[in-house]
Amino acid sequence: METLQQIGLTKVESKIYKSLLRIGEAPIASIIKDTGAHPQVVYRAIDSLGKKGLVLNSVRGGKKHVRAEDPDTLEDIAEKQLKDVRSLLPSLHALAHVTDEAVVRVIRGKDSVANMRMRTLKKMKKGETFYIIGGSGTHFYEAMGQTLDEWDSQRAHKGINKKVISFESQRKFIEPTEKKKGLNKLAQYRYLTGNYPVPSSTNFFGDTVAIIIWSEDPIVIQIESKEVADNYKHHFKELWKITKK
Repeated sequence: METLQQIGLTKVESKIYKSLLRIGEAPIASIIKDTGAHPQVVYRAIDSLGKKGLVLNSVRGGKKHVRAEDPDTLEDIAEKQLKDVRSLLPSLHALAHVTDEAVVRVIRGKDSVANMRMRTLKKMKKGETFYIIGGSGTHFYEAMGQTLDEWDSQRAHKGINKKVISFESQRKFIEPTEKKKGLNKLAQYRYLTGNYPVPSSTNFFGDTVAIIIWSEDPIVIQIESKEVADNYKHHFKELWKITKK
């Protein structure tokens, strides 16, 4: 139900739409009984769902009946919303205030890492490098899930390099997994000696640094600053010299 609300349905509309999917075509009185909502609330929600193309009306025996439109319609709605947002982006970017000061964002949740990674692909260009310093064991692969395959596939397709520095103890997690999945295209790995699994990882690219804290609910601290990113890149290059393949 929460997902339906994310594409613009209210809580009541989501409840009624699911009720209609479950019971099929029915008089409005049946929907009122099934949902337990106030009649006026149900009528308003059905009218709104009809305008969104999610409910169809018919008359049987002099009574108004309604039924839910095919759920595939939700995909059409989401695609239209995405198209509308994309058409707005140029004018919104033109309005955005550009500053030399560092911009810091804190994002929480299991999807935060995957969302951050996918957004990077939109900003990066062929020949650029995505840098990673970390040794989080299986936490990273669990957080990314199937999105990891998609991210690395798109990264390689766009010609974006990946350079990773981790600890020797993490080699057993990184190389077998990424080699098996074919995620090691345009990728280089180096390792520091020692067994130091750490509760955080650092990703950086362009003018952005993302520090990931691997708590039960992952936290991404994203810093947009050319100065900060350049310092991290310099630090990475120095570490790269003392690591081994």
